[in-house]
Amino acid sequence: MTKAQKNSTSTPSNSLNQKPKARIVIIDDHSLVRDGLAGLLGSQGYNVVGAAATAAEGLDLIRKQKPDLAILDMSLAKADGLELVKQIKSELPKLPMLIISMHDENIYAERVLRAGARGYIMKKEPSEKIFAAIGQVLRGEIYVSEYGVTERVQLFAARGSKCLASLGWAGDAPGQFNRPEGLGIDAEDRLYVADSCNHRIQVFSRDGKFLRAYGRAGGGPGELSYPYDVRVDPAGRQYVCEFGNSRVQIFDAHDHLLEILGGPGFKPGEFSNPWSIALDSAGNLYVADSLNHRVQKFLRRNGGKA
Repeated sequence: MTKAQKNSTSTPSNSLNQKPKARIVIIDDHSLVRDGLAGLLGSQGYNVVGAAATAAEGLDLIRKQKPDLAILDMSLAKADGLELVKQIKSELPKLPMLIISMHDENIYAERVLRAGARGYIMKKEPSEKIFAAIGQVLRGEIYVSEYGVTERVQLFAARGSKCLASLGWAGDAPGQFNRPEGLGIDAEDRLYVADSCNHRIQVFSRDGKFLRAYGRAGGGPGELSYPYDVRVDPAGRQYVCEFGNSRVQIFDAHDHLLEILGGPGFKPGEFSNPWSIALDSAGNLYVADSLNHRVQKFLRRNGGKA
């Protein structure tokens, strides 16, 4: 039995009437990290059912224990953590994975999310943020911490490399961004920004003036979870691709919800973390259904809805 497994047996003051905490597997090639993280999780009542130092040991442990959550390092001895994420996702598609790494989130977070992990946090973060990340991933949500201070959208001239305007800065106030992703342009050249980690769409005039924003974090109708892309058709309808909720929501020109497409799953019309969308000249919608490894096409209906 490893130290991590021993630590998991001595969780603090969990009374019999309390709901058991999640069962967690840790995969990290540094024993100090494994033992320290296991102790930290045990102090909050989580059940660390095992810890492994290599990708092969970790995969075998996950197969045997079938945990509620796997916590992985990006850099493992003789293995690539990203490839391990892909392999786990292939074998156990419903198992949530959280990456805890020393590597810069700006470089690696997007890669691990594409591979199938549900969150990325750096080891330097305080314990309260690690617990927040674990809780969020266990609830089926995506976790990424705030990026650097250069969260902005830049406008360049049609020819040449001249920067005409720079919009935004890091933050959550109107006109500020936290990981801006997809962009859309309407018929009047208004700019729509998928402000993903602020869970909203922001709209700017053609000269960069903030006009409005809509959306808030959640999974209900009209709420957003990591919107990664937005497109606007000639009638002003907005198509918002949600990575976190695995769906596309359609809003009218006044930001009122019209329709919801998809939802989590692998059947036709369902999505697994859709990444981007596109509209063709006929108004048909194309969705990059990333973790289902496919692109789905939705035909435009009479009345203009996809």
